[in-house]
Amino acid sequence: METGIITNGILDLCGAFAAYGYLVTANPVKGEEATFEQHLRDGFRQLESDFAALAKAYGTRGRSKRALDILHTRRPNPIWGVEVAL
Repeated sequence: METGIITNGILDLCGAFAAYGYLVTANPVKGEEATFEQHLRDGFRQLESDFAALAKAYGTRGRSKRALDILHTRRPNPIWGVEVAL
């Protein structure tokens, strides 16, 4: 049962990255799903922090096209296994 919860967490994080225009290209190693989910969770927190800092520095609001372009230019690969979706 725990595996299903972890899988749902990974899928939720993939969706969260997609909302910022990123694609999760890595897959978890069998038996290491919890570690992979934590890696994605930590990376997403850092991405949100970077996004907020860049928004403040460049004066952008929300997830505008300009804000996402700046984020993608500054952070094309925010963490291992995640990249800008083309």
